[in-house]
Amino acid sequence: MSATRIVITGMGAVTGFGFEWARMWSDMLEGAHCIRPWHPDESGEESFPVRFAAPVDLSRLPAYLEDHPAWRTPLETRSRYGWIAASQAARDSGLDAAAWRNAAVLCASGAPQHVVADMRLTLPENPQERPDGSHLVRRAERVAHDGSLRQGNDRLARVIADHLGCEGPVINVSSACAGAAQAIGNAFHMIRRGEVALAIAGGADSVLNLDTMGALYLLGAASGEQRWGADLCRPFDRDRSGLIAGEGGGFVVLERLEHALARGATPYAEVIGYGSSLDAYKVTAPGPQGRGRRACASASIAARTVTPTRPWRPTPNWCRTAAANTAWTPRAWPGGCCRNGPRTRSWCSRA
Repeated sequence: MSATRIVITGMGAVTGFGFEWARMWSDMLEGAHCIRPWHPDESGEESFPVRFAAPVDLSRLPAYLEDHPAWRTPLETRSRYGWIAASQAARDSGLDAAAWRNAAVLCASGAPQHVVADMRLTLPENPQERPDGSHLVRRAERVAHDGSLRQGNDRLARVIADHLGCEGPVINVSSACAGAAQAIGNAFHMIRRGEVALAIAGGADSVLNLDTMGALYLLGAASGEQRWGADLCRPFDRDRSGLIAGEGGGFVVLERLEHALARGATPYAEVIGYGSSLDAYKVTAPGPQGRGRRACASASIAARTVTPTRPWRPTPNWCRTAAANTAWTPRAWPGGCCRNGPRTRSWCSRA
């Protein structure tokens, strides 16, 4: 068991609750949610089967973020929100610019944002001809600058590294819902192995578009329920009908405990273990025997950096993708979070 202890000293989040993690946390403690009526821009309100989602509310943008370069740079929505969340986490950590030079950046980039207008560029002018990529090539100047055809999956990782001046490892994780947990877990292992002393890790996504939400609905994953309106999130109800999609980004800053204390930082939490597994059962459901869950949790417990003082137990926020099962177990700093943040003792997520 390594003596190296890793703590979280900065957090940033962009969600339907707003652009600050503290606002998100306080709203959640009050039992609020950010689910609202929604429909894709390309369809009418009544023509799309999914009617509710948790979009980012731009009216809650604080004044100090109005001039953030993410708004002026051609980016997909996911990268824009992720960049802002990462900037918030870096600012929250209190680290100066020089500290970021050798830091690592690990992030999950979510689903590409396909632009319907770009897809139509493959269509020929003569309806008797077949769609072909050559038509798109001839019309390249009409391709959207903020769509997937001009934006690589590693775009978010690159803009964060450039913005912070990071010259350490820059890693994009593309494993769907598992991505951000894997980014944080791998950052934890990189610091513990001594590869880097500092890392910023997390992820961002925006699935609130016609093609991605259409695919989620056809998979049977997204809820098309109308009976309960915006209160349709009910994961343990017998009438549970599927997930409610959202968008946003979330990042944390991780560093060695001794480094954090030496510079006078107050940690939010300590990451004591991480594990990942894949049961290869089904894209939208875990294996009924629970092998993936057990392997994931066991790996996290085996990797822990300190001996827990309380029984370790997973919480029921398991989310299935074909990518991996991940578990990472932060514990709150003694006495709870010293900066009015989460008082989590253990956290196990399967993604």
